[in-house]
Amino acid sequence: MFSNRPDKAEASLNDAERCLEDEPTTDEARTVLCRVAVIRAAICRFSGDIERSVSLGHRALQLLPETDATLCERASARTHVALTYQVNGDVHPANERSLEEAVAALSAAQTLVPLLNSINRLGKFRTMQGRLRAAYATYERAAAVVLDRVGQPAAVNSAAYYAGMGEIHLEWNDLDSAERYLQQAVDLVADDLTVDADAVTESHLCLRVCT
Repeated sequence: MFSNRPDKAEASLNDAERCLEDEPTTDEARTVLCRVAVIRAAICRFSGDIERSVSLGHRALQLLPETDATLCERASARTHVALTYQVNGDVHPANERSLEEAVAALSAAQTLVPLLNSINRLGKFRTMQGRLRAAYATYERAAAVVLDRVGQPAAVNSAAYYAGMGEIHLEWNDLDSAERYLQQAVDLVADDLTVDADAVTESHLCLRVCT
């Protein structure tokens, strides 16, 4: 999935589902099926199908057994459900709390890429609310998470970070900084790692405004 080969990822997911056909209701099987739904939700998010990503997030939560061992999976599923705001534009505090809870759970689980994704989405959410300083601080938290991980490349999953920071500086009419951030986002989009479709779109549209 992260190497941008969704067809191969889907084939692997189908194989996993076939292996569970004889015992689909055990807690272990439900956890695997939840993970399958979460991965499919991510694939949909990468391709821009946010509505289906949200739907698969709901399915994952319905499948998941209530155990401490599934906290990380539950947090990942919630981050997709929280993308409802990208479908209907609803940026009320209830949706924000869902993202905040996911960030807290993923931070505790120390899962780098899902954590960065959730922090960047929270930053975008706060930008849509018009709370630009809060959004800026949120994106800075994503940068700090990467810096804290020794040996991790500075560009890990950060196109959304640069796009978000560029959008904020554009709103502040700091065009030089906005262009610098947005160009970094566009450069990362050209790499082989999978990037959310909305980050690609926003990077190019905002960069066009700057130039």
